[in-house]
Amino acid sequence: MAADTLEEMDDSRLQAALIESASADKASDILEEMAPDEATDLLADLPEGRKQNLMRTMEKPSRDAVEELLKFSEGTAGSIMTKDFIALPKDRTIGDAIEEVRKTTYPLECISYLYVTDPKGFLLGVATLRNLLSADRATPLKKIMNVHLIKIGPEEDIEDAAKLFRKYKFMALPVVDPLNILQGIITLKDIMEAVME
Repeated sequence: MAADTLEEMDDSRLQAALIESASADKASDILEEMAPDEATDLLADLPEGRKQNLMRTMEKPSRDAVEELLKFSEGTAGSIMTKDFIALPKDRTIGDAIEEVRKTTYPLECISYLYVTDPKGFLLGVATLRNLLSADRATPLKKIMNVHLIKIGPEEDIEDAAKLFRKYKFMALPVVDPLNILQGIITLKDIMEAVME
């Protein structure tokens, strides 16, 4: 509940003050429950010493996700992307994909699309939830995925991402590195918050 509450707060200074007032263990537990991009934003507002201390106390998967996002400069696509997305190999079926969606705890805006990748994470295509629900469960993802991809690099400017959202009316946009390896996604909620700031 504390993590959800902090994520919904608009005042970043108040967020930082609240997390600083908690013990390191409690604060790291809260950060681990938050979406990685939200936790990253909050940590970026803390003094360097407190930030490093909290990151050391976080569990490895959460810490790794946050550390990766902190590598990107403020104002870049990478700085607002999230690691909360579903990606599956092209030979998996729609039934497999639906099961992944059922199991996930990601927010709805993170599962508007399912990304199709090769074993190394190379982005091959994308399928919408509508595609998944309207096709036969035994159909392989490669049969329904859209291969005409609109994507953005993590170092590109947030304004460039906003232009893509405005032009194509996306719910989410994949972020890929120079080798086309899927790094994360930017959700419509994330881009709206970034542009409003």
